[in-house]
Amino acid sequence: MKRIDGGFLPLHAPTHGSRRMVVQEDKMTETKKPKCKLTGTDGNIFALAGKASATLKKAGLHDEIKTMTQRIFASHSYGEALNIIGDYVEVS
Repeated sequence: MKRIDGGFLPLHAPTHGSRRMVVQEDKMTETKKPKCKLTGTDGNIFALAGKASATLKKAGLHDEIKTMTQRIFASHSYGEALNIIGDYVEVS
């Protein structure tokens, strides 16, 4: 457990609800995942990844875009790729 802003956060939890835990050199910060409306988008994983990337870019999370797309393209299934998108954006 690590103390953050008057509370405690478990170090092993990568995500919590609509918040993403970011670990940087022994420092943990909490950032809110941006909302991304994927309904009505072409179900092609490339289209979904593009929409999520645009959402991250708009939120100023440029480093997250590269990491997310690398993980998506290395995934072994459509479902796994969708879960990865959900790790970075709050899907609505």
